Amino acid sequence: MYVTAYDPKGVLLADPYRIDKIGSSFIVDDHDAGLIRRLSDLAQSGGGIIKQQETGGISYYTLDVDGSWWIVAVSGR
Repeated sequence: MYVTAYDPKGVLLADPYRIDKIGSSFIVDDHDAGLIRRLSDLAQSGGGIIKQQETGGISYYTLDVDGSWWIVAVSGR
């Protein structure tokens, strides 16, 4: 499991595996087909889990921190 952080606009604030992408927006990304937007919406509505069956069972737990950023815990595979 690892944790990433984003601002409300989907800009990556922290990621232990994508340090070179910090500061980039992921709200629209062909690779994840809207995953970051869905996680952002879920975080801002109280948090929750998205299970991605098509990615080998990876689960994403998201939670808003204080309205200015939100976190995602990624686990699986």
